[in-house]
Order: sequence, then structure tokens, then C-alpha cells
Amino acid sequence: MSAAKLRPARSDDLEALAELHHAIWLDSHAGFVGLPTSARDVRWYREVIRPTLDRTLVAERSGAPVGYVTWLDELLDDIWVAPWAQGQGVGALLLRAGEEAIRANGVAEARLECVAANAGAQRFYEGHGWRLAREFVTDQPRPGLGMAEYRKRLSGAG
Repeated sequence: MSAAKLRPARSDDLEALAELHHAIWLDSHAGFVGLPTSARDVRWYREVIRPTLDRTLVAERSGAPVGYVTWLDELLDDIWVAPWAQGQGVGALLLRAGEEAIRANGVAEARLECVAANAGAQRFYEGHGWRLAREFVTDQPRPGLGMAEYRKRLSGAG
């Protein structure tokens, strides 16, 4: 039961999305990545999110963003849900919307990457039909960061 509504991101969402992503960083993601919480601030997220607004959908409740999904070609690039809205169906709503956006571009197989230490995210993706394709190590945002790549066949695409 998400009770969230989806809509395309607007330029006036930038600050709220940056603050939301920063809250997620502080809540858990900095620990998964292995960086101090001070490594990224709201300004950093604002600059990362700005160029992706045209391929972002926002989940909102009562007019306030509670999550968002971004895609690029076959890549489900970002999916983030506010800590206070997790476990309420918002993530599933965003994941389906991201898959549909990728499928609408004629892509038959989508992919995404997540931090390997984020077992909760991996369970979430696997529970929605994504399969682990490979594990790899990257040097961004820190050397030796373990990552997991997931893939999913999109029915009706191609």
C-alpha cells in the first residue's frame, strides 16, 4: 500500500530530491559505501540530480516527494525511497515505473547496479524478478567498492 502518486520530475523538485537523497545517504548508504557521512552534502546531490530530471519520476504523498527513479537507456540508474517511507510499497511502485520507462524505449533487458553490501536492496530486486548477473569491484566513489549488477527481461519489449 504505497498511496503515493507518480509524476514526472520538475525543475522545482531539485532541492527536495537532493535533500531526500542526502537523508538516505545519512541514514544508511554512507555505511554501505564505506564513506563518512560528511563525504557528500546536499549540494553534491543537487549537481548529480540536475542533469537527470528529464528522465526521473517522483513518488509523492501530500505533494511532497518520498522517492524517485531515474533511468538511462537500459540502465535503471537510481531508485531511492525516503527512510520514513520504506517498506510501504513506494519502492515497488518506482521500480515498476522505471522498468516500464525502459521497456517503452524498446529495451528487452534492463540492468541496474547496487552496492554489494546492501543486502536489503538485493533482496528487494530479487523479490521483483531481477537476477544477479555479476559482481564486480569499482574505484568510485572509493577504491575497492564491491558492486552487484542485476538484470531483468522486460516482457513485451523489443
